[in-house]
Amino acid sequence: MPKTRSKVFASSKITKPSPAGGRTVPAMEFIKTTLILRRKAGGGATQNDVDLVYDFLAANHISLVEGSTREETLHTRLVQVGATLQDYRAAGIDPGKLRWVKRAGVTHRARSGSLRIPTQLQAVLLSWTGFDTQPTAVAHSRFLRSTKRFGARAAVKNLSFAVPKLAKLYGFPTTALKGKGQCIAIIELNNFDSAMHKPTGTGYTSSDMAAYFKSIKTKVPTIIPVGVLGGANVPGPDPNADGEVALDIEVAGAVAPQATIVVYFAPNTDRGFANAIHAAVFDTTHKPSIISISWGGPEDFSKKQYLDAMSAVLQDAADNNVTVFAAAGDSGSSDLETSDGKPHADFPGSHDKVISCGGLRTHTDLAESIWNNGVQGGSGGGGVSNIFKKPPYQSGVAVPKSPSGFAGRGAPDVSGTADPETGYQVLVGGQKQVIGGTSAVAPLYAGLFALINQSRASKGKKPVGFCHANLYGGAAAFRDITQGNNDMTGQLGKYAAGPGWDACAGLGSPIGDKLLALLG
Repeated sequence: MPKTRSKVFASSKITKPSPAGGRTVPAMEFIKTTLILRRKAGGGATQNDVDLVYDFLAANHISLVEGSTREETLHTRLVQVGATLQDYRAAGIDPGKLRWVKRAGVTHRARSGSLRIPTQLQAVLLSWTGFDTQPTAVAHSRFLRSTKRFGARAAVKNLSFAVPKLAKLYGFPTTALKGKGQCIAIIELNNFDSAMHKPTGTGYTSSDMAAYFKSIKTKVPTIIPVGVLGGANVPGPDPNADGEVALDIEVAGAVAPQATIVVYFAPNTDRGFANAIHAAVFDTTHKPSIISISWGGPEDFSKKQYLDAMSAVLQDAADNNVTVFAAAGDSGSSDLETSDGKPHADFPGSHDKVISCGGLRTHTDLAESIWNNGVQGGSGGGGVSNIFKKPPYQSGVAVPKSPSGFAGRGAPDVSGTADPETGYQVLVGGQKQVIGGTSAVAPLYAGLFALINQSRASKGKKPVGFCHANLYGGAAAFRDITQGNNDMTGQLGKYAAGPGWDACAGLGSPIGDKLLALLG
């Protein structure tokens, strides 16, 4: 039988070096991967593309896994497959060099080189993820360390907020609306050991949820964990990741206590992150209309196969009338804990189908400025994409050129309190905590939009969905932030707040009743 012709899959080149060392992944290792097909006009895949892919898989002994069917792929564009590394290569699918590497005691597969796939698949596939399982994102939350205040505010008292009081301060319509009949999807990423095929951390406890909602005199909302690709609710081993999960649930639930909250747990990998969003978008049981994402990382260091996979599922969200919020990052315009001397936009917030959420310092009199406590204390993210072009909905705002000179998409779109010193009072591991970070802003807006969607449903309207043009056309529904900057290191010169949209506060902080009038 002639060898299948293959060539480099352009979307799957890796340019960033993999960690050194590690043992070679054996040829008989069974590896599950995800294919995403190109999108036809209006969404979904064409029958010809689906048949081409499925016929190829059958002819080359590559198994369908996770319940993939032709009918489902026609609707969702996604195919889950599995084969030994040896069988992949025999079919002309060569991921390059694969090695087992360890990070913090957890084993991952690291891929180097380029993925080669058969020529007949090149035109119909957007991405093929799963060979590399290194962590792809970090949680954008920061705990308030009471003994570690920074700069001129080192002696100030705790200025944090109970979430219901913050919602009231921002004018959210929480008296008349509670999120009844709505569903919020929250994306969480597990620490995941690829050699053992199991999650090793990230989760929440029912006891924490019961204690927290009792403390704010609210009934515990319906909270449903959903595992994706082996992900699961695994609280305990990683308190920081658990803090992220608790923050997301408790903030969204405090704003919209009658909404159903579905938490999608997936491995912290390229494949896992994209599949978690896909699972939420196409969940026919719970039907979330809002997705909250508190994880991300600099787009400039992301593999293109990951960007392409995420772009596909975020487009699917827009096509299916699902609103997506994502944190803008907690390391200012650098978007790195240790700056490389360049500004970077945080992904997926830098994608044009996401509402990117920036960070502020907020007081009870609504005096607000950009959160920036320097390198030690963090700062709200924001910037201009080097990858995603400036979208039409930003045509009326002055977005500066990206660091590479590209006319890119500006982020964030909106903002809210994120400074840990004016952060959110939550409960994690049985202990009261104050947590900030832009990861709190995403579920804050998710809760608000659940209220707005409840109002729309009562009028027979569909959920808000992809609404960027409405937001940019309704800037009066936001409190303009004109003070401060998100140059965390003080050396980049980017970016400063000013009148109108800017790359650290976006349009500003929410005026809840005006947003309800605008969108409801």
